[in-house]
Amino acid sequence: TTETCAKYRTIADYSQRPQMNELFERRATELRRSVIPEIQVELNNNYFPKFMGPVFMGLYITFIARSVLSGEVSLGVFLATLSVFSEVSSDFSSLYKHVMSVNTRLDSLKTLTKYFNMQTEDKVLKTMNERRRQATQTAWDEIQRQPPPPPDTGFLRSDL
Repeated sequence: TTETCAKYRTIADYSQRPQMNELFERRATELRRSVIPEIQVELNNNYFPKFMGPVFMGLYITFIARSVLSGEVSLGVFLATLSVFSEVSSDFSSLYKHVMSVNTRLDSLKTLTKYFNMQTEDKVLKTMNERRRQATQTAWDEIQRQPPPPPDTGFLRSDL
């Protein structure tokens, strides 16, 4: 898109707008198709922990309801356990989001770690700098050995 906008005059002059429109449409379609599965996976991953709480609560109700009705488990314990399932589900969902957030940043961190641990060129640059300083010092010493220019010219030794 950026390249097309930058070179629009050339594209228009050579009547290439239809071809550029087709190219743009094809690339936009490819981008949409590649992004949609990623969004679907992320949506499924984010809702999975939220669904697990109600699933376990439903299973608990299914298996313990008879015990509550027969009096083996008190209603208070039953409701408290359901409340615990709800809290654990909510906490697990929050933890899962944080883990996924950290996980998405790991690739960037790996790349930065790789770059930070690469060999640097400090020694080469230091050697080059020392050579330049030595060459400058040699040139300066040579200028200082020359006689000064006549005062009426307005030149300094370093101007020669």
